Amino acid sequence: MKNRETLYLCVVTFLMISYVFSQPVSAQSGKVPNLENHSDMILIPAGEFVMGILPKEKMEILEEFFSDESFSETAAIMELTKEKYVQSDIFDELPQHKVNLPAYYIDKFEVTNGKFCTFLNEKGNKMVGGALWIDLKNEFVPHAIQNVQGKFTVKSGFENLPVTFVTWFGARAYATWAGSRLPTEEEWEKAARGTDARRYPWGNSLPDTKKTKMETDMEDGIFTAPVGSFVGDKSPFGVMDMAGNVCEWSADTYEKGKYANQSGSQAQSPDAKGRKVVRGGSSMKAVPAQFRVTDRTPTDPTICAGDLGFRCVKDLPESKK
Repeated sequence: MKNRETLYLCVVTFLMISYVFSQPVSAQSGKVPNLENHSDMILIPAGEFVMGILPKEKMEILEEFFSDESFSETAAIMELTKEKYVQSDIFDELPQHKVNLPAYYIDKFEVTNGKFCTFLNEKGNKMVGGALWIDLKNEFVPHAIQNVQGKFTVKSGFENLPVTFVTWFGARAYATWAGSRLPTEEEWEKAARGTDARRYPWGNSLPDTKKTKMETDMEDGIFTAPVGSFVGDKSPFGVMDMAGNVCEWSADTYEKGKYANQSGSQAQSPDAKGRKVVRGGSSMKAVPAQFRVTDRTPTDPTICAGDLGFRCVKDLPESKK
């Protein structure tokens, strides 16, 4: 009898342990796992890559914008001429130059609603810089994440969509909590374009709705697609969705003429408005030039939008450097 009881307890214990370890790590701990093998990240090797654009590309890009009917109409209303656009902060990608980076890890996918929701349930939704980390009350777009009596939940089916309406401060807070950080502009661009100076993550052919998530009609109030849905939107390193779906926060404060000052001949001047740099295209953009891996947009860090998200990076452990 005693042996039968002992056998029964052993079987029950084994089944309980098997169940626990069969669950996702995040379900066991309530936290985003800080895995030593970085299975949810891509290793970007150390070395040089080419950053920015050539002078001849500038005029090609300009023509792309002004040949688009919707953009031209908007530009006319804003009295934005080609000359003014070229001089604007939005067109600050010259000169092309080489950058040497140490190796690092970057998220294969953009941070999802499911992951951000786990973070919110542990840390709350705090006010920083005059804005909440995530805006859950935008009247124009129904949100995938809801706060019901202090508990944050994700609508069924929206768990793997990229989280949006997150400020730069919210993205940074999440990255810190996850044991990561936001990517620098250099890290983001290398992960997106590789080392051959390509224009888009997949090469130099123009974007289309088969390659990436571009401007489309809003479905059920959602502009985006589940992360990794567009297999064509993959960088040479295997990083997904860096052209479309959502544009992404970088760690960096915008500096006008940053690339021209790489030689150190001029002191770099951080943006007086404290704007951060957003990289990549999104599902709310349609002009091919907006999906280039070199595209940079200075943005108020308290801004949140339905096509703006982020991903994280990690430094290599000392033992692997």
